[in-house]
Amino acid sequence: MFSAAFIEVEKAYQSLENLEGEKGTPEIMVPIGGDCFINAKTDNIKTVVVGIGSNIFVEKPVADAMEVLEKRMKIINENAQKIAQNIQELEMKANQLNQRNQEIYAHAQEDHDHEH
Repeated sequence: MFSAAFIEVEKAYQSLENLEGEKGTPEIMVPIGGDCFINAKTDNIKTVVVGIGSNIFVEKPVADAMEVLEKRMKIINENAQKIAQNIQELEMKANQLNQRNQEIYAHAQEDHDHEH
């Protein structure tokens, strides 16, 4: 989930980075939905429309849009690291509980064997 989100943001960042230095009217592929694209030429690569949440979009200079994307990549990485850490902690707790259950079972088995 996080890697797909990161890759999507990273691709947008790289696209802006590549377009930033272009002169003239560079040709780009514009997604139109359903995994379909059209080729288009742009004469304005000075600004980008960026989603800022809640289906709200604003026009920003390319450099500002790239900053937004950098922040998103950082947040995605931080969240992925937190989740990985939480998973590791949960796995350790699960292993401890499993070990404790095995000890209880072994003790109960010993008690049962002594009774018979």
